[in-house]
Amino acid sequence: MITKFLKWFKSLPAPMQIALLGVTAFIIFRLIHSGKGALGKLKQQSEIAGEEAVYKAKGQVKTYTDKQYSDFATKLYNAMNGAGTDFSAIKAVFNKMKHDLDVLNLEKKFGLRSSSYTSKFSLGFSDPSDLADWLQGDCSASQIAELNNLLSKKGITYSY
Repeated sequence: MITKFLKWFKSLPAPMQIALLGVTAFIIFRLIHSGKGALGKLKQQSEIAGEEAVYKAKGQVKTYTDKQYSDFATKLYNAMNGAGTDFSAIKAVFNKMKHDLDVLNLEKKFGLRSSSYTSKFSLGFSDPSDLADWLQGDCSASQIAELNNLLSKKGITYSY
């Protein structure tokens, strides 16, 4: 069967062979690329579960509902996705966080997200990133310091 395929492949004109190899490489790349995101998400979920148990043992309880954390995560995503960054929207969300468990649940609901922005060089896909990566990529060093200071003043140990 392989020899039949090779004979067929060799019978194709050179440009067709190159195109077929390119499409095959692209499909393999996309399969590998999508698998990395799923593996990263599984790792992130197990890390979050361990941290959540620690904060609950310290007596912290969630301040908001799961839907509210999801809404906060969406606000952060919208503030950073695409061209420009709405830092005031980012600060508004972090101002609502009361303790570490709140920030943890915010990160949990943010999960791993890909940018919807594509350039002519990105081929339409980007690696899914967690909240920390999004903040580091979109905010300046002084904005990150401002967020960390805001959290620290509330006794929150998370820093970006």
